[in-house]
Amino acid sequence: MKKLYIATSLHNISRYNEVKAHFEQKRVVITYDWSVHGQVYAHDELRQYGIEEEKGVIEAHVFLIILPGRNGSHYEMGMARATGIPIVILEESNVEQKTFYHVPGLYKTNNLKDTDLCVMALLDCYNEFGRLCSPACWINHIQSISRFLNQ
Repeated sequence: MKKLYIATSLHNISRYNEVKAHFEQKRVVITYDWSVHGQVYAHDELRQYGIEEEKGVIEAHVFLIILPGRNGSHYEMGMARATGIPIVILEESNVEQKTFYHVPGLYKTNNLKDTDLCVMALLDCYNEFGRLCSPACWINHIQSISRFLNQ
């Protein structure tokens, strides 16, 4: 089972839904669909959904952020980075640049076709049990997307 978390701003909900549907058609599991609850304000809901979103990030094999993002998506990106989950940044328009968009080890794309190539190559590094495949397999997949990697 290949698992993906997709982060972005609520202002980007239509693009989120398009990208989510694209990967679901490829049988990729979205670890948490935060779009179903939208914006929340009640303290108990904020806590509940925050816990569910954290769990979704941690369970993912790959983390995708669609820019522009906001505070929540940046927090989630930090969680993915801290836990070693590969990060793909989809930046289809010019956005205010943040320092952490340019750190080594992140994959940057500017269209869905390249995002698909990058995400699927990273997900192909996992076997049906959710474990990383052999180092040779990993190297082969990563070499195929090295042009997207921040150096």
